Amino acid sequence: MLLFAPPLVMARSKGAYPHERVAEFVVDKLDLTSVPAEFRPKHKKSKKTLSDYGYLIQNATENDALLESPGVKSQISIKILEQRESGLYIWMNGRDPKGEQIQRVLRLQRRGANALLKSRVASKEFASCPAVGGGEGSTAQAY
Repeated sequence: MLLFAPPLVMARSKGAYPHERVAEFVVDKLDLTSVPAEFRPKHKKSKKTLSDYGYLIQNATENDALLESPGVKSQISIKILEQRESGLYIWMNGRDPKGEQIQRVLRLQRRGANALLKSRVASKEFASCPAVGGGEGSTAQAY
């Protein structure tokens, strides 16, 4: 029975997530149709990713990215909280159309090496994230 375990582990990961420039990877591969409605721009046919909608990276590090949409001047901040072979946990921070700050922890996964990242709201707590589990003294970026 142990002979079958390594192939299953390798089949699950498929080398799908990079270990460098992870924030840029998320920006390029995140399927916006799967993020919470508060972060999504108005749906346009055949557009799915942040770059499809015109979001530009204003500032990026290994695990953080600040994006801005040229049309409506909305900003979204993305921070990589945890990376595993089975997926990524990120923190998204932005403003809704009413101008209220919104924050969500999302779990990202993809089905294949070339597939887009699909998200769902995560309930896992992170000390560095004020949206879930963190406090006022956290290191998370707010604007």
